[in-house]
Amino acid sequence: IKNKWDRKWVTGLLSLFVLTGTCTNTFAEEQNTRTSLYDLPLDQLMEVRVGVASKKSEGEDEAASIVSVIDENQIKAFGANSLVDVLNRVTSIYVQSTYAYPANMVSIRGDVTEQYNNRVLVLINGRPFREIAFLGDNRAIWTMFPLSSVQQIEVLRGPGSVLYGTSAFDGVINVVTKSYHQDEVLGKVTYGSSVYKKAEAYTAQKIGDLELNIGANVLGENGWTFTVADERKYTRSTDMSQSGFGVNGDFKFKEWKLSVFYGKNQQDTIGNVPIWGPDQLPTTLSADVISQLRNLDYRSESGRFFADLGWEHSISPTWKTTVNGTLNLYDFRFFYVTALDNSREADSRDYLLENTHFITLNDSWKATVGALVWWRNAKGDEPAFLPNDNTTDIYTVNGSANSTPFNFLPYHEELFLSTYGQLDYKATDALKFTAGAQVNKAPDQPVSAVPRFSTVYQVDPNWNLKLLYGEAYRSPSLSERYRVSTSATGSVGLKPETTQTLEAQVAYRNNNLQSKFAVYKAYQNNLISRSIPVAPDPRSYYYNISVSEAHGVEIEGKYRMASYDFLLGQTLQWTSIENTYDPFKQPTFLTKGGISRRLTETTLLGLFDEFVGATGVTSAYNWLTFNTHVNLGHSVFLDLYLINLLNQTVDFSEYIRQKIPSIPGAPGRSGYVSLSYSF
Repeated sequence: IKNKWDRKWVTGLLSLFVLTGTCTNTFAEEQNTRTSLYDLPLDQLMEVRVGVASKKSEGEDEAASIVSVIDENQIKAFGANSLVDVLNRVTSIYVQSTYAYPANMVSIRGDVTEQYNNRVLVLINGRPFREIAFLGDNRAIWTMFPLSSVQQIEVLRGPGSVLYGTSAFDGVINVVTKSYHQDEVLGKVTYGSSVYKKAEAYTAQKIGDLELNIGANVLGENGWTFTVADERKYTRSTDMSQSGFGVNGDFKFKEWKLSVFYGKNQQDTIGNVPIWGPDQLPTTLSADVISQLRNLDYRSESGRFFADLGWEHSISPTWKTTVNGTLNLYDFRFFYVTALDNSREADSRDYLLENTHFITLNDSWKATVGALVWWRNAKGDEPAFLPNDNTTDIYTVNGSANSTPFNFLPYHEELFLSTYGQLDYKATDALKFTAGAQVNKAPDQPVSAVPRFSTVYQVDPNWNLKLLYGEAYRSPSLSERYRVSTSATGSVGLKPETTQTLEAQVAYRNNNLQSKFAVYKAYQNNLISRSIPVAPDPRSYYYNISVSEAHGVEIEGKYRMASYDFLLGQTLQWTSIENTYDPFKQPTFLTKGGISRRLTETTLLGLFDEFVGATGVTSAYNWLTFNTHVNLGHSVFLDLYLINLLNQTVDFSEYIRQKIPSIPGAPGRSGYVSLSYSF
């Protein structure tokens, strides 16, 4: 703790946790007599059902994967402005920004992939949320998914390609929305630092056989001050403003379910490369004009639309089938606020049809089999450039809009096919074996397969053991293969990335404690990376790295003591690529811990700290947050959410071009106040 003021913050908040115990009985008298969830033993509360590991609901202990879950109660206790805040509390997850894509890189187990989060697959209610242009511009969901709609977040750490295909490489994140329980309407408004303004609404209704859950939010923020020296050693500041909206809906009618999400987010950033102002300018511009252009505000906008129509039917008591049609649409643009054209824009369309069967063969054997057809296309333009790749003057008021832009990603469409199967064999009530594989035909690649094998052993009611082996792959995006932009050039001959991961986990639980200890080792081949530009050529080039190894140790814990809940997550991780240790300058140590106190079932306090270890280019820091969720009565709730209480500097390594060491990553000490009303 840096100074006496930081110590006072921590001491005061810890005192608040203790002193509020004297108020517990008073608050409790205001509650009704129904049984509180917090009266249940911790082991019952923590035996949550998850669907991310096997495409079907099962207990966390029996899942053939290493899974963490954050539910709506934890979100309510510790507070959050977006899914970014929620995910940063999960063991082995580290959310960071790049110079062009703020808060987009959700790293699992220390793995990062240039600008795009393309080694982590995102699901909404078990269905893939993808875009094929870059395979990982997920800012719209990370920043704009309505938190009031979230039931729980399931995080699978490790390979998931057997059931989910490409990009389920380092892990899978499944956003599970609330199911209908009763009619409900919620409204919420938030105001905070940097003129942060957000409005949110949620409703759950039942009309005959139709059950619907709808959430929406809209956001505007002036932004915190961001200062950095760019690749040309030019230093300036900007306000990291953001704005956007997100809407999700779930509609269930008998055997049919429709899930929909649309989100759009616009953020200030440095530029398409870490250079203030346009990186290539007409030689005819004067020095004064160039100086003005370097102070232009640059923005990045991402829009995502997701829709999944699913039909679930029981053919017999032992045979269930699902049919899903999934649509993913994507558009994005980079632009200078005063320019006549976007500097870059792209869009993609993904259409997927999938059929899965869940079959109980007998008391010991269960099978999951399925197949899918996935058609996709993408294209991208650079209106800042003419078709011959020469600069056009669109940056000044004397310019004109470019009617014939340069195609940095020429239009491509392609078809992807795969089939998969998994067998679960329960040898005894305590011992289960799982084996599965996916066979896929990726564009321009031969037929290939990835397997998985697991053993799950429930030693006794308290102890659980898992031994897991899995393989995964990631097919290159259209951008990585066909891109010809001014900053990077693709390679048609790129091979798919592959990984072989061995994991082991020991878990213990009783009425008050749950603890997990896991180790993993992953061998990764043909990783796709971008070369570091070498003057005078400003471009990076995509290529396959030969070999990478990732190792790690993970510890998780939950403990309940009276009205207190304690959380712990510890990660020690290290990576080497072609015998070079930590080439992307990622933290080796991540320690996460929280304490929450229940004054009543609906009045909570939460204190959470994330310690991020130093890298070769950034310093260690503690990200300390505090939240209060108070029932004011008459269905009105007050939330006070404070972040970065120690006012520490947060920097992220610039691991892509590596011409500057780091970029600022987060604001200083900030606070947000929310009022909500439900009925």
